[in-house]
Amino acid sequence: TVVLLRETAAERHIRQQELEALKKQLEFVTVAVQRCEGLKNLELLGTSDPFTTVTLVQPDGSNVQHKTRTVDACLEPEWNQRFEFETNAAQRTQGELEGKLVLEVLDEDVTSDARMGRVELLLSELVQAGDGEQHVAMDGKAGGTLHFWCKWETEEQREARRKGNERA
Repeated sequence: TVVLLRETAAERHIRQQELEALKKQLEFVTVAVQRCEGLKNLELLGTSDPFTTVTLVQPDGSNVQHKTRTVDACLEPEWNQRFEFETNAAQRTQGELEGKLVLEVLDEDVTSDARMGRVELLLSELVQAGDGEQHVAMDGKAGGTLHFWCKWETEEQREARRKGNERA
């Protein structure tokens, strides 16, 4: 039994070293919020005015948030807006250093914004799903399906893309 505990501790140490190396690999994830469909109206008078917040939640609990524009009086909003987040390879690897993406559709109001729908996705799940469009059913009062996509780039890929855009 003692040998197994030593092996487990050794394996844990190796895993920690691998995660530390992954933390140093700077990456960028672009999240494109395309549209939402099937929302239910939350307004008593008029029609909901939806917008989406996109939040990258870091393993330490800190976060970075972006917000789409508000689409007035619409239950089938189209945003087609892209947001870029700085991350690292460890945050898209299952485990204690994994980050998550939280997408919330809210109804903009003068007094307070009401949550229409929400979905939380682990970054490792998004990587496995690939770079194509995602369609996710949201939890919440107004439900609906949110359409978006994510694309990961290393720091080198990002710089090469930017240099290519400058030449064009």
